[in-house]
Amino acid sequence: MFAGGYKFDLGSNKANSANITPDSATGIGAWTEERFLTKFTQYREEKAYNYNPGNQNSIMPLSILAGIKDEDLKAIYAYLRTVKPVTNAVEKFPK
Repeated sequence: MFAGGYKFDLGSNKANSANITPDSATGIGAWTEERFLTKFTQYREEKAYNYNPGNQNSIMPLSILAGIKDEDLKAIYAYLRTVKPVTNAVEKFPK
């Protein structure tokens, strides 16, 4: 659970879900709360997502998730810190 690796076929490319467990080597265990928040809040400005990512596309609706209140993002981060760490290296953009 939360260890990532679910493959999304986006047509011209594929993307795997990330390991969001607190595993320091393969998950988000080394992430600070600030880094976690920035992953979403940077998309509050259109310039962060108004481009063609090509094969680096993601299924993650970051521009929508950017609207989550900071206190809610902090609560999600705090919860994810309580999840059992799972070592699972995920290739973000498999062939």
